[in-house]
Amino acid sequence: MYEKPEPTSVISTDQSWRLIWEELKRVQISPGSGGPFEGGIMWGQSANQAIQALRELKLPLLAVHQVGLLVQATIRAAEVRFRPGR
Repeated sequence: MYEKPEPTSVISTDQSWRLIWEELKRVQISPGSGGPFEGGIMWGQSANQAIQALRELKLPLLAVHQVGLLVQATIRAAEVRFRPGR
């Protein structure tokens, strides 16, 4: 018996960038804020500059997805590394 595959949701590049920002906001890094702040680095502003420059490159959706995976993996690794009791 043949079954049709489930449809895959397709999102736009803009939606992908918004998802990256949502992941960054989870760790208090947001486009409109400077903080968190450490050693002269304003993480929110730095992330905003980097994302704006990447958006101007008009990367294909797959590349934006890969950037998102990298952001997510980095945040998760930092959470594990700096967990209380480690």
